[in-house]
Amino acid sequence: MRYVRERRGQAIVELAMLVTFLMILAAGAVQFGILYGIKVRVEHAAREGARWGAAHALDGTNTDIKNQVIAVAGDLNPPIAAANITITTPDGRGGDKPIYVTVVYPYSPRVFLVSALLPSTINLRHTVAMRIEG
Repeated sequence: MRYVRERRGQAIVELAMLVTFLMILAAGAVQFGILYGIKVRVEHAAREGARWGAAHALDGTNTDIKNQVIAVAGDLNPPIAAANITITTPDGRGGDKPIYVTVVYPYSPRVFLVSALLPSTINLRHTVAMRIEG
């Protein structure tokens, strides 16, 4: 009888260890999904900003391009700051010259258990280059 009681205690300890591991694994999967979704939105915002800049580089300003990027990524919380958007035209703003739009989004993980294992801020960066039309 004593042997059965000791085995039941061992099973409870093993279950507790397994449940802890599975909870951390599930929280990690949730955090990865959130991070990947934000990464896709940052890439999309940079691409749309570069596309808008390529079409309006001759008559638009950098502020117009930044506003376009911020508008496209309007569902991010907190929103992308204008200071985190860089527009460069190394060869000047003329037809068939490149325009580069770089977006940096600082993300702070918030999922329970996983946030303690990750850095306090993860910078998601994406750069898009397009040819200026005109």
